[in-house]
Amino acid sequence: MRSTTMVLLIATLFAAVFFTGCSKKVADTKNVTAPKVDSTAKVVKVTLNEWTVVLDPATIGAGQVQFDVANEGKLTHSFEVKGQGIDKRLPNDLASGEAGTMGMTLTAGEYTVLCPIDGHAAQGMTTKFTVK
Repeated sequence: MRSTTMVLLIATLFAAVFFTGCSKKVADTKNVTAPKVDSTAKVVKVTLNEWTVVLDPATIGAGQVQFDVANEGKLTHSFEVKGQGIDKRLPNDLASGEAGTMGMTLTAGEYTVLCPIDGHAAQGMTTKFTVK
């Protein structure tokens, strides 16, 4: 009887420790944001997928721009803007199904947008973006 009680006690303690450790709340990472600009910003929708970056629209006027980025691919992706003295990326990578927002002020010129995760741009996740 005493050994049965000891086994039940150990099993109960193990279960309590195990399930407590497994129930940690994970931070919600469905939406990742970088500083947004004001409500008058031009919005560019960005879709990331294996192995493309699609911008809508691909040409806009200079000024404040908000990139609404959605990862519709199966792999983790991110988003970066380079050109005219700008080199800025989302603060966190986006897992499949996640979205993020990034705002900045852009001057006229040509910019490159890409997925900065190793090897993704080389596989086609890069495109040009024109600001007039």
